[in-house]
Amino acid sequence: MAVAIMTGEAQGLEALHARYKDELFSFLVRLLRDDALAEDALQDTFVAAHKNQRGLDARSVRAWLFQVARNAAFMLARSGRRHAARVAASEPRRPDSGVFSKLDSKEAIERTRRVLASLPDETRALLLQRLGHGMKLEELAESFEVTERTIRNRLRAATDLFARKWFEVGGAA
Repeated sequence: MAVAIMTGEAQGLEALHARYKDELFSFLVRLLRDDALAEDALQDTFVAAHKNQRGLDARSVRAWLFQVARNAAFMLARSGRRHAARVAASEPRRPDSGVFSKLDSKEAIERTRRVLASLPDETRALLLQRLGHGMKLEELAESFEVTERTIRNRLRAATDLFARKWFEVGGAA
């Protein structure tokens, strides 16, 4: 598929969209905590993917798309299109897959959302890509353009921060 996408074939782009749109949307909703912004970021992701197909080279298509989606999300967040009235823990429209959807209590789900919302954007993105979407260390390293060792270190720091905040939120609940 990467060759078709890189050569600009419309079918390749359609296949790319069909294959990754739901997973990317789920990631973006969790990252941005807003369905409308997630839709905008998803659209920006595929526009950028179409324009910058050469960014693929020999990289994983999935890792590359997550990088493009993450960048689109952060650009939207920085652009001031966030509305203060929007709730940080908005409910995703589509069913989620991955670790976070397997929590069995509403309290644990809400607590997890609050903790994730309190994390820095890059940390939240890393945890969502790893745990929520099951990305392998190699894919994460490609997506964040760092070494696997750096990803391991960042994941360790991110999970430590998540755990600290989990207990802080638990104490306040």
